[in-house]
Amino acid sequence: MDLVSMVHGGEVVPGWSLFEWPRVFIEAEHHHTWRKKSGQYEDPTPREDRKRRLLFLPDLGLKPGEYPPNRRHFLTEDSTAKEYVAVVDQLKKGGSSTTLIESMRQLRKALELKYGKEPM
Repeated sequence: MDLVSMVHGGEVVPGWSLFEWPRVFIEAEHHHTWRKKSGQYEDPTPREDRKRRLLFLPDLGLKPGEYPPNRRHFLTEDSTAKEYVAVVDQLKKGGSSTTLIESMRQLRKALELKYGKEPM
């Protein structure tokens, strides 16, 4: 990101990318994006679906090198949703057992049957 701003001008802006799994949860993930000289935001981060629009919320209170954990607000009281998020968090922290991965798949499948697929 720093390279993009050095080459093209503008600045790196810290903040949060916001995602929603409708009726399940809203998640804020720490992220940086690029603000062009014109003031327009652009996210040069490679991702599979470049057509999908993302919501970015600047947070100038974040310090460089600071990586706070994701924040979530559940839209359901369904314990399966909370269990799914706990398993995903374990995997993000380096857990990689086949049991954990299978548990995540089963929980996601149960949630998708009830609420629809998680947008990617």
